[in-house]
Amino acid sequence: FVAIALFLVLAPPDLTGVGNEGLAGPRPLWWWFVDGAVGLAAIAMIRLRWRHPLMIAIVLGVLTSVFTSGAMVGTWAYIHLCTRRRWNEVITVGALFVGVGMLSEWGQSTFYGGSLGLGPTPGGDFTWLGFGVILVFAVLFTAACAAIGFYVGAHCDLMSSLRERAETVGGWVDISSGA
Repeated sequence: FVAIALFLVLAPPDLTGVGNEGLAGPRPLWWWFVDGAVGLAAIAMIRLRWRHPLMIAIVLGVLTSVFTSGAMVGTWAYIHLCTRRRWNEVITVGALFVGVGMLSEWGQSTFYGGSLGLGPTPGGDFTWLGFGVILVFAVLFTAACAAIGFYVGAHCDLMSSLRERAETVGGWVDISSGA
């Protein structure tokens, strides 16, 4: 799996079929190496999500507007942020992620021939249908990520509460040890 992911990130556009059309032509070879390096930096940054979840989610969200190799790590950071269940942070970063997704699709479409083919065409024609479809998918994906994060956060809080209640009563028995 890692080998396939690295190939898709680092392979020249002629091998993957991505980026062969558009105003800017195919992406230069150096772009693939920079994109891969940013993806590796995003993986290194995800370790800081416990100390600075809001900052890491914002930085990775902004990076994914240009460099697609960090998109999954950015999604992971957003889901982790949602586990805290703070609405103002979740809505702010969620709006950032939707905006970044729209900007990324517009840039892909305009300059490199499109990733979904629903946004502006390489000739610069804008389609409201394409914009609406991408916007709906971006909002649904972001909402699904937020729901996963809220579920995980609620589950962790419930387990912590039950463990605390059992310890308070004095009836806590470690089931896994068989005692």
